[in-house]
Amino acid sequence: MRLWHWLRARLGGYFWEPCPICGKNFGGHEWGDTSLATTPHSGVGVCPKCIPEAKRRNEENWKRWRTEPKWWVTYK
Repeated sequence: MRLWHWLRARLGGYFWEPCPICGKNFGGHEWGDTSLATTPHSGVGVCPKCIPEAKRRNEENWKRWRTEPKWWVTYK
């Protein structure tokens, strides 16, 4: 079954990379509606099976990012 997804990703021009959570390869055509936030302004795609875990981690990260000092803001 993964061979079909690999072929679809390659022929369709999508990426084929490991999921940052589980490490299994997945294609860009499988990417769901959720990404794993790596900073407050960017994120990376996760495989369909890891969407619930990505949502949980994102909620944890947003709680932490809201309370930490804003390193990207410079005060003069």
